[in-house]
Amino acid sequence: MPEDFVDELQRLIVNARPEARILIYSPYLYDEAVERYLGVMETATKRGVEIIVYTLTPEHRSIRWKDRHKALIEKLRKAGVEVRERTNMHEKAVIILDEENMVAYFGSLNPLSKYRGKADYMLKFTHPEVVNALYLFLETLAVESERELEE
Repeated sequence: MPEDFVDELQRLIVNARPEARILIYSPYLYDEAVERYLGVMETATKRGVEIIVYTLTPEHRSIRWKDRHKALIEKLRKAGVEVRERTNMHEKAVIILDEENMVAYFGSLNPLSKYRGKADYMLKFTHPEVVNALYLFLETLAVESERELEE
């Protein structure tokens, strides 16, 4: 259930140690979803947790409400979140790199977008080797998908 994912992700952000890195891959942003996490993200970044959100650039053709998307990116940045705008992405995932709590979620749910009433899912992985493999896959995919657009 998406609600279970939301509750668990909020808890993981709250409990993340200062050395942790949290990477959220969400092509689309929606007010309600960003607001749901903004407070815990800001608290975590003030404690030294590194949070990076990958999302589509507001100029992307599939972003319907460009000004709203841009405003949400700015809200995240003001909360201490590093936002990396992408010109091409479709992946939806969350990676938590914390020595004591390695977790990866991978699926069809946009973590920072509207998903109420949708049949989206997030698969959870906790084995450190699997989490690291998914992290490396997503980082490589990000580089390669942007490179393809430049060529």
